[in-house]
Amino acid sequence: MIESLINWLVNTISVLGYPGVFISVFVESFFAPIPSEIILPFSGFVASMGEMNIYLVIIIATVGAYLGSLPFYFIGQWGEKPLLRFLKKYGKYLFIEQDDVDWAFGLFYKYGKGVVFVGRVIPIVRTLISFPAGVARMPFLLFTLYTLLALSSGTYFSLTRDMY
Repeated sequence: MIESLINWLVNTISVLGYPGVFISVFVESFFAPIPSEIILPFSGFVASMGEMNIYLVIIIATVGAYLGSLPFYFIGQWGEKPLLRFLKKYGKYLFIEQDDVDWAFGLFYKYGKGVVFVGRVIPIVRTLISFPAGVARMPFLLFTLYTLLALSSGTYFSLTRDMY
């Protein structure tokens, strides 16, 4: 199932171009098993062929990933107990395991708000770190700043690593 979803996302980028990049990265941001390590290099490849502008792809991918991270931040704002009820009910559909969420909470409480910045470039953590940030009531502007800075730099390196 995951393989067919990845193939659909890659096809979406091929067919739709920039909107396909946005959709793919947005979905990847809250659906843990979809690896951006496939989506972003493919987008960079398409851009290197002259079909898309690499800088526009970076901006679109960053905005898509940021917007995809917001639902989990706002769900976290409901509080830890409502979050855990949400995950118990819907986590299996998003392939989110309770152990992974506990791990993300542990990272957040051990390393503080800065883990939002660093966690954006670590697979699985990037999807889950919005939960504890929301529960801890991390200021929205700081959450946004850390998220956008990490996403834009991570997106740039993921897109351009194979271009040169």
